[in-house]
Amino acid sequence: MNSVSSKLNIRPLDSLPLLSWLLDWNYGAGLLMCGSGVEIRPDGWFEGVWGGSFDQWDFDQSSDVFGSGGKYSENQILLVSPSHPLESLFIMRWGNSILASNSLAFLPAYSSNSLKNDCFNYAELFLSALNGIKHVKFEIETDNGPVTVCSYFNIMIANDGKLSFLSKLQPPSPKGFNEYLDHLRHIIKVTVANAQSSRRKYRFDPLTTLSSGYDSPACAVLARGAGCTEGVTFRTSPTVEGSTQQNDSGMEIGRLLGLNVRECSRTLPVSGPSESVTQFYCDGGFGAELFWQSIATELPQKVLITGLSNTWTKRANPANAFERTDCAGLGLGEFRRNIGFTHVPIPYIMITRIAEIWRIGNSPEMQPWSLDVDYDRPIARRIVEEAGIPRQMFGQIKSGSSFRAWYPDHWPAWFREQFRQRRKQSRKTVGESVRYGFKLTRYQILRFSCERRFLKHLSKKMSIFGDGETFMLPVLRMLSLVLRTTLKPLGPPHYKIIIRMHPRYTFLLNWANADAAQRYTHITRSADRNEAGGFYESGTKSSERAHEGGALRDGAICQPGVVCADL
Repeated sequence: MNSVSSKLNIRPLDSLPLLSWLLDWNYGAGLLMCGSGVEIRPDGWFEGVWGGSFDQWDFDQSSDVFGSGGKYSENQILLVSPSHPLESLFIMRWGNSILASNSLAFLPAYSSNSLKNDCFNYAELFLSALNGIKHVKFEIETDNGPVTVCSYFNIMIANDGKLSFLSKLQPPSPKGFNEYLDHLRHIIKVTVANAQSSRRKYRFDPLTTLSSGYDSPACAVLARGAGCTEGVTFRTSPTVEGSTQQNDSGMEIGRLLGLNVRECSRTLPVSGPSESVTQFYCDGGFGAELFWQSIATELPQKVLITGLSNTWTKRANPANAFERTDCAGLGLGEFRRNIGFTHVPIPYIMITRIAEIWRIGNSPEMQPWSLDVDYDRPIARRIVEEAGIPRQMFGQIKSGSSFRAWYPDHWPAWFREQFRQRRKQSRKTVGESVRYGFKLTRYQILRFSCERRFLKHLSKKMSIFGDGETFMLPVLRMLSLVLRTTLKPLGPPHYKIIIRMHPRYTFLLNWANADAAQRYTHITRSADRNEAGGFYESGTKSSERAHEGGALRDGAICQPGVVCADL
């Protein structure tokens, strides 16, 4: 045990996943349990890296945070979330306490709580974050009350338990491509230096991903400029429809950049415990990163640099930061914390300046690097071409960016059978069955109104009437258009949400958190509170756990920000 403050007792535990943590906070005093890879100082803790000096310990003042942590001062806690929307913090009230963690599975394991078996809104709630910055804070129901899910915003917990959500410090506004590129280079350089600081107990070396698309080659160029020499690429990727594989290797691009690149197969687990799959559904993930299991041995103690974002597309919404069209990256959290690597999606740097970034990408200055086609990302193309990579080697065909794990047909056969058996054994009440049926009907109606793939599937089913596929497809499309027009005034979810919001997700999310909770079940709330609100283990006085000589930092811990009352 290592206590760092008389009011905040921190216990690093080797038995926990390396980068996980949970805070139990009660009226100005608390206990934090964390994995051995979490960095600890007298005034707080942090897992991951940020765009600043590690020695300065100023992650709460950074606009570019790739991890999570907290700071203690004057009987209050500031929780710092990642500056990208691919991971969240989870907060719940539990008796007189506030529990907070970077793992959704850690909360129920610690508090004997659980997600609801009959709440079939989980998929729609987690997918709502795809709609942008106004949707990155929301609540989900559990058996013991709501859990707040929050990305991007920092969270101040006052002595009386009141929560305030604060904006991070804003990055400078770029005036043009060169200024934007210079800022990206600077942040990546200081982030890598932060990761390799000699003051760390757990260091990270840079590793970049590569493909034949746009974003990852551009990020590889930027990573190389920060001293990265290693890369990893998948040999193939799914087509946009997800039905076939096509060449997506970035091996040759990496060679031209002078990187040592390992080429891997995009394979799925052929067997194993269910958690090898379900961990990618934790924290509101949708299993899109399942194939990352095949490169797990490459990732420990790495700063994984990726291009997971839609920031650089000419079709980005300049009025809505964090809006995106897919859920790639949402399922990396539990896998990342357990393996022990940190994730730096470069396009999310300066994402709150999306209007300026969009203006740069669509400016006359960038026209020489624009192809004027649907798949067009001038900023990424210019970065790669100016690094000496020929135009025809990348960004030619749009590939599927992730595994289409919302279709059971794409699951590994052994996992599909386990899921079938689990569903069969689960006991459903009449009320639960009715709610599931209602949600499934709603899902199918919405799907019929907008998904071409679903219409093709239905037309093939009707081919028993002769040439039904050819005849019925135009009819189904017409009916779909009528239904879509009828539903429009009711404000249905966006297509990107509809295709993934099958109510079966509730079973997947519950299964995922039950599997992941096994990593935390040995951590129970064996600590009791004394009258002063401090914590002590059974038979141990709280004064014996107090850190001797540990001084708190002077001054406020909250960076300039605004309380987001509109969220």
